[in-house]
Amino acid sequence: MGRRGGYGERVSRRGEAVPMGRRGGYGERVSRRGEAVPMGRRGGYGERVSRRGEAVPMGRRGGYGERVSRRGEAVPMGRRGGYGERVSRRGEAVPMGRRGGYGERVSRRGEAVPMGRRGGYGERVSRRGEAVPMGRRGGYGERVSRRGEAVPMGRRGGYGERVSRRGEAVPMGRRGGYGERVSRDHRRWRTGKRGQTVWLEPVVEATGAQLIAWIRAT
Repeated sequence: MGRRGGYGERVSRRGEAVPMGRRGGYGERVSRRGEAVPMGRRGGYGERVSRRGEAVPMGRRGGYGERVSRRGEAVPMGRRGGYGERVSRRGEAVPMGRRGGYGERVSRRGEAVPMGRRGGYGERVSRRGEAVPMGRRGGYGERVSRRGEAVPMGRRGGYGERVSRRGEAVPMGRRGGYGERVSRDHRRWRTGKRGQTVWLEPVVEATGAQLIAWIRAT
């Protein structure tokens, strides 16, 4: 049932069998590269096969802005503006990520940071390189203390962190001078019912009041 008018036959210029195909220039149902492209169109190189030869269903091309990124990764429905593709500047696969300067969803240090932001070094990865989910940084006031301990939801004012001046982990502790929940000589104490100091272990050099408080506590 084929017809021939010029080259517009049901057999393409390359000799492939193209059922019900049409030809305008090279715009056949077989691409310029010889791949079989059902119902494809061609404008310049903007075929359903990308400039790199990958099969891209329903893809479009503007410059290099194909559904295959500038680096050759397969990026479904991705867009490109400069390097702002769905593949980051470092080559990591970043779904739905954006880029402003280095402010990608991959941090300046190369860690994968989901939905993170960056202002200076204020990323979701601390200045020391620890992974800090949802952390903030003001000076050194990160969710990682000045000594490198992981301090969830901690705050810092001077040395008044949730980690004591000696490095002990002090949950919800307070500091006034050395009045931490760990004493200067590493003895543990707690606050009694009437706000007094209650030592939690024997104190040889303790005062009488401290000894009485310890006896009552034990």
